[in-house]
Amino acid sequence: MGVAKNNLYCFNLKAEKKTRKVNVLAVSYEAALEGLGFTDGEVVTYNKNAEMWHFIMKPLIPRKVSPKELASFFKGLSRGMKSGLAIPSAIKLNASLIKSEFFKGVLGQIGLLTGRKGYTLSEAFSEFPNSFTPMIISLVKAGEKTGNLEPILFDLGIKLEKSNKVMKSLLAGLYYPGFIMLMTIGGFFGASYYVIPQLTRNFKSFDIELPLITQFFIAFSDILHEQWLFLPSMLGVLILLFKFRKKIIQSRVTQTLALKVPVIGPLLHATILARCLDALAMLLKSGCDILTAYTIVQDVAGNVIYKDYFGAILTRLKRGEHPESAYMKETDRIGENGFILANQVKLSSFSGDMDVFMTEISQNLTEESEIKIKELPKLIQPILMGVVSIFIGLLVAAIYLPNFYMLEGVMK
Repeated sequence: MGVAKNNLYCFNLKAEKKTRKVNVLAVSYEAALEGLGFTDGEVVTYNKNAEMWHFIMKPLIPRKVSPKELASFFKGLSRGMKSGLAIPSAIKLNASLIKSEFFKGVLGQIGLLTGRKGYTLSEAFSEFPNSFTPMIISLVKAGEKTGNLEPILFDLGIKLEKSNKVMKSLLAGLYYPGFIMLMTIGGFFGASYYVIPQLTRNFKSFDIELPLITQFFIAFSDILHEQWLFLPSMLGVLILLFKFRKKIIQSRVTQTLALKVPVIGPLLHATILARCLDALAMLLKSGCDILTAYTIVQDVAGNVIYKDYFGAILTRLKRGEHPESAYMKETDRIGENGFILANQVKLSSFSGDMDVFMTEISQNLTEESEIKIKELPKLIQPILMGVVSIFIGLLVAAIYLPNFYMLEGVMK
C-alpha cells in the first residue's frame, strides 16, 4: 500500500442542478471510487481533462491524516455501525464527509480490503501505519474480540477530538509571545542596520574607548553592512532548521529543555501525561493485556522523558513487580506528577479499577491544562516584558553611554 504509487483521480459529482468536484489520492481507480463516498442520487464522471493540472498539484498534497478528521471519522463510523450498516458501507458513507484527498484514498483502500478481501477493520488499519497508530489498531482489535467495537470507536473519536482541541489551544496561546519575540528580533536587526551606523560616525570622530555594549552593536552593524554573505547564511540556517524541524523537535535535548521552560513546561507535563493516561485507560478497559498497553503508551507519549518513564515502569512490571511499587520507584522521572500518580495507583490497587483512576486523573489534568491555557497570555506577559525591557535597555545603553564617555574625555 505504498504512498509513492498513489495517483490523483479527479471526479465530477452531479446531483440535480448541482455539480461538485472531488479529488482522491489513491493506488487505483477502484480505491478512489470507493473513497469518493458518493450517494445514490449523484452521477459520477471521471474528469480526465484535469489530470495535467493535478499532476502538478499532487506533490503538494499532505500525506498525513489530521487528528480532527480522524476523530470525525471514528465517531461517524461508530454511528454508522450503530444504525446497522456493515463496516464497508459505513466507511463509504463517512468518506463523503472527508476533505483530505489522501485520507479519502486511504479509506477507499480500507473499504476494498474489508468489503472484498475479508479483512477485519484492525487488519485493514494495520496496512496504513502512518495513518493509524499502534494504540488505535490495538483498541480496534480488542473491540473486535470483545464485541464492543462500536462504543470503542466512538470513545476513541471523543478522546482524539479532546486531545486535538487542547493542543490547538496550547499552540494558539503561543502565537502572541511568538509574535512579540519576532518583533523584538526584527527591532534588533533594524536598529543595528539603520540606527547604529548613524551614530557610529559621531563616535569614531572622538578618540575614546567605547562601552562594550556599544562595541558589540557597532561590530554587528558592520557585519550586516560589509559581510554580504551573512544574511543569506542566516536564511540558509533558517531553511535547514525548518527542513530538519521534526528531528530537532524529537531530539532528547529539545524535549527535555521544553519541559523545563517556565510556564510552558508544566503545561506540557500535564498535557503529555493526560494523553498517556487516557490511552492507557482505554487500552486496559478494552481488554488489552497490561504489558502490551504500556508498550503502546510509550509511543503515545511523544516525549522522550515520558517514554523513558513508562518504559521503566514496563521493565519493572515484566520483572513481576506490582504496579504500585513500579510507579513509586519511578516518581523522580517526571517530578510532582509522578508522586501524585503513584499515590493514585496505590489507591486503585484496593479497588482494582486502575482504568477508572487513570481516566479521572487524565480528566483532572486536562481540565487544569485548559484553564491554564486560557490564562497563558497573562502568565507569559511578564516574561515577555522582561525580555523586551532588557533589549530596549541594552539598546539605550549602547546609544547613550558613549555620550558620558565623550563628556568625560572632554573634561580631561
